[in-house]
Amino acid sequence: MMMTNPHPHDMKQPHYVVVAAIIQYGGNILCVQKGAGKYPYLQYTYEFPGGKIEEGETPDAALRREIREELCLDIQITDAYLTVEHGYPDFSITLQSYLCTVSDVRALQLNEHVHALWLPPARLAELNWAAADRPIVRRLSEAGVAASK
Repeated sequence: MMMTNPHPHDMKQPHYVVVAAIIQYGGNILCVQKGAGKYPYLQYTYEFPGGKIEEGETPDAALRREIREELCLDIQITDAYLTVEHGYPDFSITLQSYLCTVSDVRALQLNEHVHALWLPPARLAELNWAAADRPIVRRLSEAGVAASK
């Protein structure tokens, strides 16, 4: 587990457990860009798609549901990748990322994001990523797509 922001969970702030898909296709990784939103520090940043785990849901089920809702894609989850604990100014998250593949990208639709692109691991760091996603980007950039735990 990697801590990216040193302050511990603050009881006054909400804490969320979220899952993120590192979707690989043709040697590239899917990067999606958030639009305008509630928190200025997250607006127009890139992230790995995913979302909150709902009550009674497994991380795998949550990830598949979120990717279907956000992108209309059916993913295959291949491996857990990296878990990041991060404190933002208004909330904190435990971000669990998973390596995933997709067999068909033609159904891809952006239902919650403003932009998407496929990049090789070596180029991921060129984008402005949400802070919690940056340790995942660093590890992918150093290790390449074929890396696992």
